[in-house]
Amino acid sequence: ASLAVAQPAMLPPPPAAPGTPRPALLQALLEHTRTTLVLRDGRLITTSNDRTAKIWSSYCRLDATLTGFVGNVHFAKALPNGNVAINNGSTIAVWNTTTLQAVQSLSEHTYIVYTAEVMRNGTLISAAYDATIKFWQPDASTASSYTLYLNSSYGYNSFCACNAYLPFVTALRAISNDTYLAYGHMFD
Repeated sequence: ASLAVAQPAMLPPPPAAPGTPRPALLQALLEHTRTTLVLRDGRLITTSNDRTAKIWSSYCRLDATLTGFVGNVHFAKALPNGNVAINNGSTIAVWNTTTLQAVQSLSEHTYIVYTAEVMRNGTLISAAYDATIKFWQPDASTASSYTLYLNSSYGYNSFCACNAYLPFVTALRAISNDTYLAYGHMFD
């Protein structure tokens, strides 16, 4: 399936007065949320297990639905250039949030990409169920890679993986500046 933008739902206009509740819209937003990302312009991107990502106006009006994802959409991460990285199965689709076009596909993982973080220098770090962590330089289509093994630690500013036979990373967290901790579970 190819990535595409579905026509936005026809929803009522935003409330006339700021703060006027829109329970139905809020409910729609909450039901779609696996993760939420606030863009620089105040819009929201939500991801979901329904294989879509949605862009919402600052008034919680659905502006666009990004479709064509091959599985659950686990994350959306803002990149320094204004684009957004969204997982798409074993790849990461980079979307331009102005044109609503997929502009790049990062495809070196061999299994589901589950989480990602963006470092201060713009490097995107992705982790997948293939027991690898990838470091994508800004505007690059290839990555440096680390494979995780039992009780091993690999140094890229102090990465570590613990208690894993064949781990899949479910979270990356900043510890300080450019130091991140990867952790997750193991496959049997």
